[in-house]
Amino acid sequence: MKFITEDGEAIEGASPKKIVEALRDGSRFGSEEGLEEYMEGFAYRIKIWNGAVVRVDTIENFIADLEACKYWRRVE
Repeated sequence: MKFITEDGEAIEGASPKKIVEALRDGSRFGSEEGLEEYMEGFAYRIKIWNGAVVRVDTIENFIADLEACKYWRRVE
């Protein structure tokens, strides 16, 4: 899987979990957090940034909601 953020950054991973881990590990916010904590913080920042609600109940919903709010788009 590969996503391109609106800033042009490529995020790649072999599974949904690896995608979120790559997003977290490349972040200046929460790179030391667990995935659930990171997703919650990221969802909060997205809500502040553009008002979008990003679900954090599953990794798949988190990824789908980031695509729906135009944070990134899937390219592979």
